[in-house]
Amino acid sequence: MKAEDQDGGACTRRDFFQSLFKQLASTAGSLVSPAAKGLVVAARAAAPAGPPRAVVDNALCFMGQGRPCDGCVKACPVSPKAVAVSAVGLSAGVNAALCTGCGECAKICPAKAIAIAAGR
Repeated sequence: MKAEDQDGGACTRRDFFQSLFKQLASTAGSLVSPAAKGLVVAARAAAPAGPPRAVVDNALCFMGQGRPCDGCVKACPVSPKAVAVSAVGLSAGVNAALCTGCGECAKICPAKAIAIAAGR
C-alpha cells in the first residue's frame, strides 16, 4: 500500500514512518524544558550503586586451574555460603543474592582472584 508524501508523490509505509520518526526525534528535545533535563541527569547521577559484592577473576582462581584451594569458601561468614565451588576444575562462584561484600574471601585468596566491587 502506498501513501502520498508531502510533495504529492507516492511513498511506502516504511518511508512514511522513517520520515515521521526523524521529525519526532528532531523536535523531541525542544519539547522538554532545560530544567526537566537537568532533573533527569541529576537523578541518574544520584542513583545509588548497589551494595558491594565479591567478583572472581576466573583466570586467576586456583580452583579454576585445578589446584586445590577453598580458602574463600571457608572464609565466607554467610550461611548459606555466598562463595561456592560447583565442581572440580571450576573457579569459585559468588551468589550475589547472598554476598554481603564483607571482603573476607578477597583477604584470604592467595591468587588475588577475588575483588570487592560496587554492585549495580
